[in-house]
Amino acid sequence: MDQPTKGPKPPVAETPEPAGGVRPGWSLTGGAELSIRARLIARDERALVELIDLATPWLLGVARSMLSDPEEAEDVVLDVFRIAWEKVGTLPEGDDQRLFPWLLRITRNRAIDRLRGHRRQRRKLARVEALGSSDPVAPPVEPDESAEPGWHVHRSVHGALATLN
Repeated sequence: MDQPTKGPKPPVAETPEPAGGVRPGWSLTGGAELSIRARLIARDERALVELIDLATPWLLGVARSMLSDPEEAEDVVLDVFRIAWEKVGTLPEGDDQRLFPWLLRITRNRAIDRLRGHRRQRRKLARVEALGSSDPVAPPVEPDESAEPGWHVHRSVHGALATLN
């Protein structure tokens, strides 16, 4: 078994604080979150860029772990930021409605939607295979005009139109 190494920890390089006081990949402080949220509501695109830089690693991690497909996870995260941009003004104020947990919930819900869609698609393909059809598209069906009321009027109108020049 591996024994934990004892002794001093290796030094960590000090990185300067970026503008706004938030490091990429770190959670938002209350003030920074409120600032980004207010700027998003005011439609400040730079706030969206900051939010994307901060939240993408977290959201991608959640989406990738749920979907096991990196490209699909990226699609989900893009969808999350689109939703956030459109709906951030509808998020009520308060500690229980913070921006970052809201984004994580949206990510989780979108990933679940994708999983359900895959499951539906697999079930449909299984039904098609069970029926023995190699072509999953059914042939078009001609409408049965005689089954509709007024079919005789329809036929006489078409007959009259056929006689015209």
